[in-house]
Amino acid sequence: MNRDLPYVACDVPSNSEHVQQFANIRRISKKVVTSIAGAFLAFAVVAPMAYADPLDDQRNRVNEQIEQNEEHLHEHNAELEHATQVLDSSRQELAAAQEKLAQTRAELAAAEEADRQAAADLQAAEIELRRAIWVVNVNQVKVETQRRIVGENVRASYQQNSELVGMALWVDNLKTSDLAKRNQWTNQALRVTDAEFERLERLQAELDQARAARATAEREEAAKRAEAAKVLTDKQQLAEQAAAEETALSQAVAANEQAEANARAEVEKEQARREELLREQAEVEKQIQERIERERAEAARKAEEERLARERAAQERAEREAADRRAAEDRAAADRRASAKPKEQPSAPRQSNAAAPSSSIVNPVSNVRITSKFGYRVHPILKTRRMHDGTDFGASCGTPLIAIADGVVTSKVWNNAYGNRMIVDFGRIDGKNVTAAYNHATRYTVGKGDRVRKGQTIGYVGTTGWSTGCHLHFTTWVNGNLTDPMTIL
Repeated sequence: MNRDLPYVACDVPSNSEHVQQFANIRRISKKVVTSIAGAFLAFAVVAPMAYADPLDDQRNRVNEQIEQNEEHLHEHNAELEHATQVLDSSRQELAAAQEKLAQTRAELAAAEEADRQAAADLQAAEIELRRAIWVVNVNQVKVETQRRIVGENVRASYQQNSELVGMALWVDNLKTSDLAKRNQWTNQALRVTDAEFERLERLQAELDQARAARATAEREEAAKRAEAAKVLTDKQQLAEQAAAEETALSQAVAANEQAEANARAEVEKEQARREELLREQAEVEKQIQERIERERAEAARKAEEERLARERAAQERAEREAADRRAAEDRAAADRRASAKPKEQPSAPRQSNAAAPSSSIVNPVSNVRITSKFGYRVHPILKTRRMHDGTDFGASCGTPLIAIADGVVTSKVWNNAYGNRMIVDFGRIDGKNVTAAYNHATRYTVGKGDRVRKGQTIGYVGTTGWSTGCHLHFTTWVNGNLTDPMTIL
């Protein structure tokens, strides 16, 4: 059965609205509302006698622990939800980092491949450089050889031709005095010398080209070596950085997984504790119900004994009355015999069999004005059809709350929905166990364990908890069963 939360009608004082509070209430999840309503069911239990005993104390303790457990469970659920969100976020970041690392590693592999290609190119450049050096060396030998041949030809010609003087000096550093002895060269020798000289010039040019090619190869080889080394170093640094980021995020994910596991463990712990408390509550309620049944049986036994005693007393009284009547008749007959004039005999006195008036109760507030009745209705906040477990009496804040009969305060707690809540055990009224709850009070003037007298002011009307205005939400249990308060008021 759905339990409803209290409210009052729209004609309560205008200063009783709490707009912001209702806005917050509407944001409460269905799960939390269900949990709180479940906690309220702890109060719909069998009524104890008008005195405190261990079962009453145990029941109140378990009820309070269930309320605390519900609050803890709500907090741990929020922590678990937050931890799950953080874990999902860190997992997404880790996935991005792993994707980045994979890309960086691919780039590193490409760089390593480029480095291998550069190494191959470098090897080819080195081969080309060695070939250029070889060509230079070969051309150098050719030049030196040709220079020697030219010199020998010049000396062999040994002519006085002035055109050969400069060449001889250039080729062999010959002295001018030596040339004087060689002035008989033939034209054929001159032609051979000119050809050899041209070949010398060509070989010298090839030597210069080989040297230039060697220098170019050396520069290209050095540039390729430096470029390959830089690319490889950069990619290695990127790979190390990406690996470090992945490690850090992996550690963060592990920490967040542990945090989520811890939060989940707390939720499971509170849920297990709640099941334990509910089992304990059921056992306590069972014991209380058994006690009520024993008391009910004892009361029935006593009532039967009293009925039998009354019947015996009535029978004895009837017998005495009959004896009295017979005695009176005998006396009357004697008097008639003693006197010719009969005398009027007084009638026997009447015995009253009227029962004593039953115990009466008073209303919990003066000038009763009902703003919401007991029973099913559409909840004004949740907008669903639910059970309203009491009667709402509209009254201004500060109006005295009155004890409807003599009783004992068994519980005084704060409840998120009922606000300031107090439960009073009024014991047996007209042969029934009656317990009542006063809700939404501004404050109470008595505490747990205090005895109250019928008509005593025990608190003041308020609008605490889930309330739309100043009023008293009055709940009653008769023989442990939730009952419409107006059936006993």
